[in-house]
Amino acid sequence: MATESIDIIQHLLEVENEAAQMQLDAQKQADEKIARVRSESDARYKSECAENARVLESEEKAKIQQINDNHSQQIESFKASLESTPKSPEAFKSTIEKMLFA
Repeated sequence: MATESIDIIQHLLEVENEAAQMQLDAQKQADEKIARVRSESDARYKSECAENARVLESEEKAKIQQINDNHSQQIESFKASLESTPKSPEAFKSTIEKMLFA
């Protein structure tokens, strides 16, 4: 009977050790899967951020170019309007003299 009890206890200890080993293996597999998924997720996040940054930079450059073109067009339009304005040096001189010496 004592031998039978020892055998039962020994068997239970073996089952417990196997269960503990199974639990450790499962934890190791879970940790590896979490690490792999986290790595894939981080890579995807970085890739999407880089793509978004590239798109935004491209849009920014296009907008800057549009603003520069519009600015140049306005400057040229202003220069043309100044050149087409009739000039009267005598009237200008008269107005300045009135303003300064009146």
